[in-house]
Amino acid sequence: MFPETFQISKGTFKFFKDKMRFEDFNAAYGKSDIVLNGYIHNVLRYLFNRKYLHQSNEKLKADIELSSNHINANEFFDMIAKYTDQKAEEEAAQKADSTTVNTVIKKDNPKNKNYVIRIPNTADLKITAKVHDLQFDTYKVNDFVGNLIVNERKVQITEAGFNMAGTKIEMTGDYKAQNRVLAKYNANFKASNFDIQRAYAEIPIFAELVSMAKDAYGLVSVDYKLGGSIDQNMNIDFKSIDGEGTLTLEDIKFKNFKILNHVAQKADAADLEKASFNKIAIHSVIKNNVMTITPTTMKMAGFRGKLEGQVTMDGKINVGFRLGLPPMGLINVPMKITGTADDFKISTGKFKEDDTLAEESNLNNLQVRERRRSRRKDTLNIPVDQRKVDTLKNR
Repeated sequence: MFPETFQISKGTFKFFKDKMRFEDFNAAYGKSDIVLNGYIHNVLRYLFNRKYLHQSNEKLKADIELSSNHINANEFFDMIAKYTDQKAEEEAAQKADSTTVNTVIKKDNPKNKNYVIRIPNTADLKITAKVHDLQFDTYKVNDFVGNLIVNERKVQITEAGFNMAGTKIEMTGDYKAQNRVLAKYNANFKASNFDIQRAYAEIPIFAELVSMAKDAYGLVSVDYKLGGSIDQNMNIDFKSIDGEGTLTLEDIKFKNFKILNHVAQKADAADLEKASFNKIAIHSVIKNNVMTITPTTMKMAGFRGKLEGQVTMDGKINVGFRLGLPPMGLINVPMKITGTADDFKISTGKFKEDDTLAEESNLNNLQVRERRRSRRKDTLNIPVDQRKVDTLKNR
């Protein structure tokens, strides 16, 4: 019935009509363990007679407190995928195909089709969760506390906090499937004074968005909002990301950062290679595959600088950097940096935006023809006893 083994070890649940109440209900699903307290309404109808819920406009309602030592969210996503409305529609369509009158040729039924996770429109859930160890895709989360609200085919995360890569992160967000092969998400992250090297190693999306972190050492803070699309393989489409926020270099030094080293050589400022970057707030906006860095002033090792430019999600660079030499930064050296982090060119001159870097996601114009629910077969396609028709006409 479920993709993984579901085991109940202890606990109490009581039924009153179609309402089930949990009291210290201990269970395990796959490698995950959960303890539930609260209630679920219409659970039996959801499992065995969802057609009734659709026709009566009733919901699977729940208000649950969930605690766990370990949850592998990927296991639950597989279960949800199996029981979404899309799965029910496919099964109904397959049944209709197998019973079609006078059908001789069977339709091909390709296997291993990938779909995004679709939340059933019959779900109306509120879950207050406390999880010590949470595995989500390749992300490892500790001490998660937050509220999950599931309604109108959408999952919302509110007032969530957790530890990742050794730092406390505050988060809100939502997820909703648009069709079989496209989902949308929004997320807001806040974290203060975390180790940039550890974040680069343990948080894949941070490494993608902040590629310079590979050569940076020290502490940073982040306050960022992101939104975008997820494809049919449940992967984030980076070209679709819309975002805005601030990355603050609290106390950072760079080691073997090629671009900074070449800037120092170009300006004959060797001290710049060992400079510390403190309390520098870098604001940026992400749109159409391009992160645009708004003009940012900074001080480091007696130098004054101004940074602005563009960095694409696939690593292309178009950055302007104006270096003010000591004393007082009265002599400015304007430089342009283009190319990639590993293969770049530095030249003197003013920065100019490159409109050709923008690239719209293919998912923005994706059109999908949704499979319609199976209906009763048209009676015109069913063989008719002509003698009965004649009898009715003669009455």
